[in-house]
Amino acid sequence: MINVFYGRENINKEGFIYRAIANKGNEALVIVPDQYTLEAEKQALKYLNSSALIKIEISTFSRIGRNLLKEVGGDIKTFVDKNGRYILLRHIIKQIDDLEAFGAISAKDSFSQMVSDFISQMKQYNVSEEDLRLMEEATDDQITKRKLKDIRKIFQRYREALGDRYTDSEDLIDLYGRAVGESKFLEGKDVWIFGFDSFSPKLMSFIEALSRKSDINVVLTWGGEPAAATGLFAPAVRVLQQLTELGRVKTCAIGEEYEYPGSPSGIETIEKRIFSTAIFQKEKSAEGVSIVKSANIYNEIEGAAAFLLHLIRDKGYRYRDVCIICNDEEVRIPAIKRIFKEYGMDVFVDERMKIINSPLITYILSLSAAVAGGLSGNFIIKAMKSGRCGLEREQWEELEDYAIRFNIRGTMWKKPFSLGEALTFDKVDIKELNRYREILIEPFVRLEALVSKAKKEQWTYEKLAKEYYLFISALPLKVIEEERQIWQAFVDVIDQIVRMLGDERADFSDFLTMVKTGLEDITIGELPPTVDDVILGNMQRTRTPRVKAVLIIGANEGLLPMEDTGKKLFTDEEISALTGIKQIGNLDIFMRQEEKLGIYRNLSKAMEALRISYSIGDGDGEALLPSEIVEDIKSMFDCNIEEEDAISIGDTERIIGGVASTINLLSSELILAKDNPKYRPAPEWRAVSSWYEENEKELLDKVRDGVNYSNQRAALDREIFHKLYDTETGLTMTPYKLEAMNQCPFKYFFQHGLQPRERRIYSVDSRALGDMYHLVMEEFSKRMDKDGLGEMPKTSATGSLTADISNETGFNEADIKSVVDEIINEKAKDYQEALFTKDGMESYKLRRIRMLSYEACRALWEYRRGCDIVKTDYEIAFGRNSRYLKPIEVNVSGQKIIIQGKIDRVDHLSDGSVSVIDYKTGGGVAFDENLLRAGYSMQLFIYLMAADGNLENSAGAFYMKLIDRKISLKSREKATEKVGAARMKSFLLDGKAKESAKKVISEALLSSRDSFSADEDFLELQRTVADTVEKICTNLIRGDISPYPMKIKENIPCTYCSGKDTCRFDVGLPGCKYNYK
Repeated sequence: MINVFYGRENINKEGFIYRAIANKGNEALVIVPDQYTLEAEKQALKYLNSSALIKIEISTFSRIGRNLLKEVGGDIKTFVDKNGRYILLRHIIKQIDDLEAFGAISAKDSFSQMVSDFISQMKQYNVSEEDLRLMEEATDDQITKRKLKDIRKIFQRYREALGDRYTDSEDLIDLYGRAVGESKFLEGKDVWIFGFDSFSPKLMSFIEALSRKSDINVVLTWGGEPAAATGLFAPAVRVLQQLTELGRVKTCAIGEEYEYPGSPSGIETIEKRIFSTAIFQKEKSAEGVSIVKSANIYNEIEGAAAFLLHLIRDKGYRYRDVCIICNDEEVRIPAIKRIFKEYGMDVFVDERMKIINSPLITYILSLSAAVAGGLSGNFIIKAMKSGRCGLEREQWEELEDYAIRFNIRGTMWKKPFSLGEALTFDKVDIKELNRYREILIEPFVRLEALVSKAKKEQWTYEKLAKEYYLFISALPLKVIEEERQIWQAFVDVIDQIVRMLGDERADFSDFLTMVKTGLEDITIGELPPTVDDVILGNMQRTRTPRVKAVLIIGANEGLLPMEDTGKKLFTDEEISALTGIKQIGNLDIFMRQEEKLGIYRNLSKAMEALRISYSIGDGDGEALLPSEIVEDIKSMFDCNIEEEDAISIGDTERIIGGVASTINLLSSELILAKDNPKYRPAPEWRAVSSWYEENEKELLDKVRDGVNYSNQRAALDREIFHKLYDTETGLTMTPYKLEAMNQCPFKYFFQHGLQPRERRIYSVDSRALGDMYHLVMEEFSKRMDKDGLGEMPKTSATGSLTADISNETGFNEADIKSVVDEIINEKAKDYQEALFTKDGMESYKLRRIRMLSYEACRALWEYRRGCDIVKTDYEIAFGRNSRYLKPIEVNVSGQKIIIQGKIDRVDHLSDGSVSVIDYKTGGGVAFDENLLRAGYSMQLFIYLMAADGNLENSAGAFYMKLIDRKISLKSREKATEKVGAARMKSFLLDGKAKESAKKVISEALLSSRDSFSADEDFLELQRTVADTVEKICTNLIRGDISPYPMKIKENIPCTYCSGKDTCRFDVGLPGCKYNYK
């Protein structure tokens, strides 16, 4: 006999079940969904008023089935679970090359997974190959027809592969049903089935078998209405129809005596009318119901937290009296956990954890993927970070830093590290790093050898799986107790591969893909840490008993109900065309109906308060719409039930709560009061401030400091000043440091006082390029001097630099290239452990350096011809220890500051004057007199001050830009000539010279006719720079470290400042402003 008891959500079904069991006195078996077993046991103890379950067992269909098979001796060792099904289908699909509809995507793992899911549904609904053929014949759509043909072909191969050796896990239910007849376990037991909204035909056959052994009692959520009256209870009506087809069915409504005591009128109204198609009068009272509109999701969540705190603090609720429902797993649930914690409340998220994200599986898969991918560095680093590699955190962080800096990859991991010991920057402890490397790489090397042997000896999957399992088992993984379930799942996936493909020839990459895909869908449930927790779940999964208050967060369109975004083999239109054949086409409809029932259930379970909230904007400011359910609920009442959240309206009593959350709100109030003298905070904030003064004074002091924060820094203490800036030779500066100090005092303090070390990658970066260009230009110039090339005839003041080099001295363009090649080959070999020959990319960069150096050196040669140069000094240092040039000394308040540095090139001209040249490889460098006068870019003229102690003897100061420029061509005609002319023009000198220097410096060498200025103006410019240097040194001595960036037009030093995230410069903060020039 099958008894069907039913009642709406206002009926205490569990109270009815356990009173019936107690009254009858028989042993009982209560079958519930998997996720509800723990809660079902709690409810049984509650309603039976007992501390132990005697004569009652709470179980699930799968657990009962396994117990039945064990009892009667059924074989459960040969079944294929969903992972085994996927593995076998993936193997089958790879062998089919004539799929008509799915051929283009058949190689993708996602396709195999979708086919596996579809076959699972087919088996649940007893769909056979013949049914697929009938569907194929019934549809007129050719695409659908081809899809069904492909699925039928795959399904046939799958059935043949299973043969008599294996049983699909979905077919296990058939074995359960057959075992019922032989079982003694069920004798004398009443069976109760509760908490289900639907049953597949296969599960229904199991229920039929149970009904032949015991009395079956099915409890449904249904009001007794026919299906035509409302779509809400369609799943229950469908179940009743299925049970009726089995025969001997008796239906009975659960009596009114089990109706829950009166809930607030608003909640009762929603329970009766939600999703109803009937016409009702609007209710005047919405007692217990509130709909909250929020400006954004964070206000929404904070408002919900404040409301929950109000229930706990003011109404005496326990955490277990409240349930939070939210469908937004990606954005809102992580924010809920964080914000509720700030309010002093932890929530338990009712979800299942994916084991593939666990440290144990991460290490195993990363280790295996690295070997399969030729020791890919990314996977090795991921394995390190899992914490299971045998190294302490500090050790693997050092190893990771080294690997990133020196681009360690592939077989480089297996060889002793050597790079870094001879570098001129960031030297490393190679010996210690190699010790870490050996510990890390040892398992990788052993697994690599195992995989190589498997390939060489052509192992089967059974042999590979066995050796792989033994290898992983022998690793010192330190599997903790909480990971036993994860480890067993990993072993089960390997076991499924052996069962499905044991005799096949193995491929390790395919083996690893199957392991990974098998693990991706495996999840494990977690239990609440205490009996008094706030449960946070979603509409479909979360099953809790009635609670005092329900908070629904995220009642927005697309979330309530959820949009279907999953990948499917068939479109919605195709699914609709298949409806009616074995119900396989109705599955999406069934799922939507069950979600609607879940929404009804959660809206109705609140005994005292139902709070529904939605946001009108997301975190990025995009508009969001409320759910249609919100509008439906609002239309039930003839009163306004919508309000704004407590944060937006400033409901002081509600929002004052957690220590962390309230201090944030208090800081906002203090800022408002500071910025607006007329603002008067609510009286409650005085009490709040007093509480923090007594209980959390340190926290309050930090807030006060923040409120009164000014970004102006006090001058450095003299002792600290000297510790930061003094060197062995006293207080020294360089032109670059002077510019940094003048551009922004804090930039100088951060970069040259604190001196944080940045991670410098061992690659050809801008500094390496600059170094190589400087080396080439210096050496080429020296060889010109040595070989007497500077004595050649001079270029006229109007001569062209693009003309062919004459052969008057036998020195031509080919000679320039030969000399440059020789210099580059020599310098690249010795530069930073042969960095430029490290790999193909660096060698390519070296080739680009050659091409640019040919033209730059030709420009140097032309420059030498265009100037009356007597002598040239290269890489000439000025400073206290220099043998060539004295330092620039500045005396400020009795403190001597030494300015020193190195000049790329100093030319001594025939009239006794000097000029300086600075080679630049950066694309943004250009001489700008305004920047020079402002002290933003003074390097050239400081070099000139050092080279010419007497300002009267200066001729000029120039940049020579070594930049590989792009040149636009409108046509191919005369392209070579145009490119040559344009590129040579890019090497013209950019700077400033005296008018009188025209007799010794060719005007054709300069980038602009404005490069020459009157001698008096040039001297005035030099004096301006000298004055600026003294002012900068004065500010330095004062200990100024304020963030005060200089701004000239769009030029600001913050753009490339490494300390911009530390200084907290923001023009919106007090004391923050630009130094406009």
